[in-house]
Amino acid sequence: MATTTPPVRLLIVDDDEALRQTLARRFQRLGMAVAEAADGEEALAKAGHTAYDVALLDLHMPGMTGRSCWAGSRGCGPSWRPSC
Repeated sequence: MATTTPPVRLLIVDDDEALRQTLARRFQRLGMAVAEAADGEEALAKAGHTAYDVALLDLHMPGMTGRSCWAGSRGCGPSWRPSC
C-alpha cells in the first residue's frame, strides 16, 4: 500500500505582489502548499497559527524587514524553527 506524504508548506513573504504571486504559482506547480504574506507582521500572524516547513522572506520590506520577521518568528512556537 502506497503512502502519500503531505505537501511541503511554504510561506512566501514579500511586499512585491507580482513577485509573490509568481513564486507562489511556481511552487504550487511543484506540489507545495503555498501561503502568502505581504509583510512581516502578516507573516508572523500566519505563522502563529499555521505550521510552515519553509518560509521565503524578502529582506528589504517597508515596516518589518525580513530579518526582523525571522528574529520575531522564534516566538511562534515549536513548529516554527527559523534558520538562515
